[in-house]
Amino acid sequence: MAKKNKKFKKKVNQNLSERIAQIQIEEKAANPVATTVENSNVAPDVVVKAEDKYAYVRKDIRRDSLIILFLILLLVGVTVLNTKTSHLKDFADWIYTILNLKV
Repeated sequence: MAKKNKKFKKKVNQNLSERIAQIQIEEKAANPVATTVENSNVAPDVVVKAEDKYAYVRKDIRRDSLIILFLILLLVGVTVLNTKTSHLKDFADWIYTILNLKV
């Protein structure tokens, strides 16, 4: 039984030390200005900026904005087409006849 407890305690201590190291890394990443350079191979003036860290978010927002803009322009175009001509109504009637819908 003692051997089992030793293994359990060793695993718990290992998990605890890994979690502490992970929390320290997250704290350093959250505040890059206040971090000190512990590795002598890294230049002390190298700081990761938040803009570089989350560049993918900016890219996703830009893509989503373009999609929303395209959908708004499409909606405005269809609305203008509907008010100026009867092509949209004719197209809807054609789809209704082809698909043999019963409403």
